[in-house]
Order: sequence, then C-alpha cells, then structure tokens
Amino acid sequence: MKNKLMILVFLISLIFIFSNTFIIESSVITNDNRLSLKDFFSDIPFDRTITFLNTQEVKYSKDQLTNLITPFLNIYYDDYDLQFESEEILIKRGNNETYENFYDFKPFLNSFMQREYPNLTIIGYENLPNVFDVSEIKVVNSFLNKDNVFISLKYKTEDIYKFSSIKIIVEKLESVLISKDIISTGEKLTTENTYEATINILKFNFETVSNGDIFLEKYESTKIFHKDEPINKTYLKMIPDVFKGEVVNIFVNIGGISIHTLGKATENGTYEHNITVKNIETGKMVSGILKKGPSVFVNLGGE
Repeated sequence: MKNKLMILVFLISLIFIFSNTFIIESSVITNDNRLSLKDFFSDIPFDRTITFLNTQEVKYSKDQLTNLITPFLNIYYDDYDLQFESEEILIKRGNNETYENFYDFKPFLNSFMQREYPNLTIIGYENLPNVFDVSEIKVVNSFLNKDNVFISLKYKTEDIYKFSSIKIIVEKLESVLISKDIISTGEKLTTENTYEATINILKFNFETVSNGDIFLEKYESTKIFHKDEPINKTYLKMIPDVFKGEVVNIFVNIGGISIHTLGKATENGTYEHNITVKNIETGKMVSGILKKGPSVFVNLGGE
C-alpha cells in the first residue's frame, strides 16, 4: 500500500512538471534592477536572474522575452507552455526610485548648445536616456534640421559605453514679412498686402525677409503667396527704376569738371546700383551709379 501511494505521488508530480503553463502578463514589476524568473512567475520554486535593468522601465517584445526566458525554463521543465497576454510587455522598477533619480543630461546639453548653437533657444528635449549613473559623456555628432538639433551622444553607465540619439527642439525668433492676403504673381508688395510678425524662422527651409531687408513698393512676387504665408525672398523680384532702352542723364566727372550728356540704358537698373549705358552722341559704353533723375554718375578721377 505504501509503495502504491509513493507511485501515485510520483505520477502527480510528473503531471505538474511536464504540464506547466506559464503566463506572462502585459505589465511586470520588479523590486530592483535585477529581472528574474520570480518577477514573472511568483509561485515558481526556484529563481534565476534573467537580466539587469538600467532604466526605470523597458519594453520587450514577445519574441525577445521568449528568447530570454526559455533557456532557464528548459533547465527545469521538459514540457511546458509559455503564454503571453500581449505582444509587447512593459517591465517596471517598482521600488522607491523614480524618474527624478535619473541622471540629468540637460546641463551638459545646455552647455553644448550655448557653445555650438548660440543663436538658438531650446524649447524641449526628446529621447533623453533613462539611466541612473553616468561617468563619461561626450557628443559624437550633431546637426541642425529646421527646428530640431539632432545629437549623437556617447556615455558610460555601469562600466558600459552606450550611444543615444537625442532630439532638441529649438527656435530662432525673428520679425518677418507675412502675406496679409493672397498676393498674386507679378503683384507689388505693399503695406496693404503684407504685415510683420515674429515667428520661429527655423520652421521654414527658405530665406525670409523683413522690412529692413527690402523696400516695399520696390519688389513684386514671382509666385502666389497665400494668406498668412511668410514671404520667401527667392520669389521676389526687384522692380527696376530704369528699364532697358530708357534715356538717362549722364554726368561724367573728370578732375573736378562735370560733363553732361545723354545715354540709353542697356539693361534694367535700380537706384544706388551700377548700370551700363550707351552714350547717344558717341555710341560709347560707360558704367556708373544710377541715381534718381534718372541720372548716371561716372567718376573718371584725375586732379
């Protein structure tokens, strides 16, 4: 009778050993930075360390955890069923350590930005590493793309070198010209169809303009600008003060003596810029500064 009882107990134990079902929940909490089997299966009679955590929380896919856990379960079980509540599992550190205990990368990054990008203002950070201790840190590479500075960071934590890609959102505020309403192709820019506003110019991949850059009434649009659209300097054309073929006055200064004649513009010209004209009487070409009048002033030097 005693032998039969022992055989029965043995058979029951075999059923448990070879017919175990292990279910991994969608969220798992560990009390320290050591992730072990008991964190997943609290009733398991043994424990093994699976990995160590360097962050407050980490996500694993179903396949990743399967590869981590099955080698340990295979030591003790010949037959078992591993099931998951979700395709992605969140592992959290459940002790008193909070995000406030993470290493603060911001002072280092602020110093780097002030040195390398002094004209930009930091708005926020994305993808900062969640680690507790950092002994070394340096920027491997950085570049500006519109209103984002992308930084490749190398740092040492728990004697391991790691790399992280960080995005810093930045701005550069300037007062620029904005289209008040639709500006048609060929339409002159005026105070009636434009206004000035302060915007983050980094959001735009083109050269903006302000009232200080151009004289309104002197430029026309070569494209359609829509309402509240920043003016793109690429699509502005200066309106000439003098058109090709127009007759202008020519004043030639030779040694303090001024000679006046007439000429024809060989090209469109604007005031305060050089223009080439053809002397009507002699047919010779001369170049000088175009002034209001319109007049071209040529200085040939001399005493």
